[in-house]
Amino acid sequence: MQTIHCLDGSGHSCCCPLKSMQDELTLAFKKINRRCLVSCVLIQSIHGKKREITIQNDLRQLVSKSKRTSIKKELVPTHLTKKAIQNTS
Repeated sequence: MQTIHCLDGSGHSCCCPLKSMQDELTLAFKKINRRCLVSCVLIQSIHGKKREITIQNDLRQLVSKSKRTSIKKELVPTHLTKKAIQNTS
């Protein structure tokens, strides 16, 4: 069972596997850990030492160690400004 969190704070349950959801969504969504997909356009900041991202509705999600480097490489140059990157080392 997956939960879809919306910007308005509501949540919706879904019975399909995360892999199925990932295949159906566009490249604008990234898998940040084994339980979570996020919309790249909603990511506000990356907290490197905590391995967290903050999404537009102030929701924080943990980024797995294996996904941290790829998220930073893909999102930082194209989406986030240097001011939004906090403690990335």
